[in-house]
Formats: sequence, C-alpha cells, structure tokens
Amino acid sequence: MHLFGQSADLDVILEIARKHGLAVVEDAAQAFGALYRGQPVCSFGDFATVSFFPSKNLGALGDAGLLLTNDAALAEKARLLRNHGMNPKYFHAMIGGNFRLDAVQAALLGVKLPRLAEYTAKRQQHMREYNRALSPARGREEVTLILPQTHNDRTHIANQYTMRVQAGRRWNRTESPRDALRNHLQERGIASEIYYPIPLHNQECFRGFGPYPDLPVAEALAAEVVSLPVFPELTPEEQEAVINAVAEFAG
Repeated sequence: MHLFGQSADLDVILEIARKHGLAVVEDAAQAFGALYRGQPVCSFGDFATVSFFPSKNLGALGDAGLLLTNDAALAEKARLLRNHGMNPKYFHAMIGGNFRLDAVQAALLGVKLPRLAEYTAKRQQHMREYNRALSPARGREEVTLILPQTHNDRTHIANQYTMRVQAGRRWNRTESPRDALRNHLQERGIASEIYYPIPLHNQECFRGFGPYPDLPVAEALAAEVVSLPVFPELTPEEQEAVINAVAEFAG
C-alpha cells in the first residue's frame, strides 16, 4: 500500500515476492500519480488498484475505482470477472460480478483527469508550507511533531498531510498529545482526521486469524498520527489558520 501519497519501498517488496513466488498487488488508492525512481506506481506489480472515492486525489462523485495490469491474460480475466464472467453476452465462462464503472462516474473523471497534475502541485505546495512553518515547533518540551518527509527517489503527491504527535518530557495531561491537538483544532473550527486509529491486527474482523505477534510500531503509530487539511482548494488564509493553531498548541 502506497500510504498517504508516497510509494512504498517497491524494490524490497518485489525482491521478497520473487523469492517466495508471490504475486504483488499495488494499492495506489492514496498515491495515483506518484513515482518510484522515476516510474509511476501501478506499473510494478501483477495488479494495481486505484480508488476514485471523492476524498482521494482524483475523486469521482461516489464509489469508483480502477484496476491496472501489464499482463494481457490477467487483464482479460479481470474484464470477465467485472461483468458477470460473461463473454459473449449471456455466455458465462466463470462466476463473476457487476464491477463496472458507471458512465456518470467515468464522465466526471474524464473531466478531472487532465487537471490531476494541477491538483497534485497544489497539494505538494501545501505540504511544503506546512513543513516549513511547523519545523520550528517540532521539538518543543511539551510535544514533539514528526512531520512527513519525501524520500529522494520518490515523489509524494500529498494525498494526506499526516504527522505524528508525541509527548515531550513536560507533557503532564491525561489525554494523549494527538487527541489534545485534535480537540484544540476542533475548538477553532479546524478539521483533522486519524488514518488509522486501529491497526489491522486489532480489528474485530481479524481476531479469529490470530494470535498475532506483538506489533508495537503499528500500535504506536495508530496512537500518534493525525492528518491536517491539504486539499487543493485550501486557501493561504485557511492554511495559515491551521498552522497558527498547531503552533499555538505546540507552545
């Protein structure tokens, strides 16, 4: 999964997959348009998936998505599965479903796709401004902000601006610094979000597949991350209000 807008370490993932004979499915729901070593994500694995949910960097009116592959045989099988396993009409080679993209969603995406680079540039600009303005507040005594960074061999499309909020040596409140920051922002009419509050191994639906090993990093991240507004239409005045509120909280 290419999380928050930046590619995963594909060289390592592909090496592990080759060693064990595994297929690779890239989840680019949050990174459509990102590059890894100059090559677009979605072009490395056996399959890649893209989400066009309205909150994504290229959003439709509702639920919509895209499946990509460089393998002609896999592409043909996917086409069958998305249309009831049917080809030709009324002749079913396999059991499939109705996974077609409806025309209304496709029409909107066709209008927005030529502007994707513009949307991405604005998100990246917002991310740079957050990093510039919040860097002085990173290591305060009450809280520490760990800001998102871009690897040298990748592009970050800033689908989210997600930072970590950790307790400093002088933090003495009962609530976590992340939750305290969210409350601070909410009081000032500023939205924020947590992606994601519960790690997969702690989700109810997966408990029956355990027991799982200790995953302290995943659990720590889930308790620390918070995402700030970074949508393309964010105005300089709105972003300044977010920055000032975060800086005020950091002290």
